[in-house]
Amino acid sequence: MAEHIGPSPDQLTEKKNEYYIFFPGATGGGKALTPIREKMEETYGRENVYIPSSITTPESLKQNESPKERIEKIAEQIILRSPNGQNIIAHSFGSYETLDLVRALLNKGFTGNMRVEFIGTPGLFKRGLPALIEFAKRVTEMGREVTINEQHVLYPLPDKFYNSEAVKGSTKLWEDSNDKRQIRRLWFIENLSRLVPDNEQKTQLVKELTEIDTGLNSAADDSETQDFMSRRIKLLAPLLQDIFKGKHLNPEQANAFLEYYGETPQELTSKLAFIAQSLGYCGKIFARIYDGLGKEINTLRKQAKTTNNNLIFGFATMENDAIIKDRDLQDLKTEDLINLGAVEQLAHSSIAYYPDPLKSMFERLERLS
Repeated sequence: MAEHIGPSPDQLTEKKNEYYIFFPGATGGGKALTPIREKMEETYGRENVYIPSSITTPESLKQNESPKERIEKIAEQIILRSPNGQNIIAHSFGSYETLDLVRALLNKGFTGNMRVEFIGTPGLFKRGLPALIEFAKRVTEMGREVTINEQHVLYPLPDKFYNSEAVKGSTKLWEDSNDKRQIRRLWFIENLSRLVPDNEQKTQLVKELTEIDTGLNSAADDSETQDFMSRRIKLLAPLLQDIFKGKHLNPEQANAFLEYYGETPQELTSKLAFIAQSLGYCGKIFARIYDGLGKEINTLRKQAKTTNNNLIFGFATMENDAIIKDRDLQDLKTEDLINLGAVEQLAHSSIAYYPDPLKSMFERLERLS
């Protein structure tokens, strides 16, 4: 059973003052985290990052391990690696695991900088029964419109559909561009070989997408535009689901990360034990959404002040997020929660397969003091 994150602390050649952590949302675990793990290691070095699997995925719990024990072990190892500073981006349900980690770090005597950035976090802006009802409605909406929202990252529309002034009311934390969209289109085409192994089918798919986008550029009216849009979504929908499942990933690379994080089958708890533990933890998350995060955040702030910690909380919005929307900002229930800005084009789950904006998000987070 793996008792540590990657190599043991005495194997590390250098200990940095700052550490970079990404807590994924629901279903973010195992092989699906490969793009984020690769990007963060590339940016900050393997010894300076940690990206755990979500408690909602089987890869999260080791043998005979509870969610609380898991967080305790993570806190212990993080303190050994980086005693002075933590930069944490908490996505969706992962925000609640992040708060548990912050609490564990404080309880274990951590003193230093802790900066937390929430993205797509339910319970941040509303609380009570309305928060749960609204969350359920938006999850349903997200499922229904997932390809509509994700296409802007997965395989962007023609450039005429993008307005550089689209994100209003917030600083642009990460800005999209024609060049970035073209890189994503090329990335999608390059990865089609793993998603559509049959070369003839792949060629036909690319041809159809090209014809649709040509049609969108020259559509005479809204009705014709909508027809092309519907055809586009129909083609992209199954491919997006395959991307979410990690079918485009290099298997050797994905497996290497599983070994590094101790997420191979022989190291994990049984399926039944995982289901019981995960359901119990998720039930508590819904209770915390009901209560709202404001009180919990303020309690941690007070604890941090008594233990000589500089604890800062902020949040960022994602332009096409179905869970947190711009209009929610007026319902902010937590004082001194810093608005770090908006990430253009990203939908709720885009970061899982397109982690490029993380560098800008961490850079902004690091500037908080």
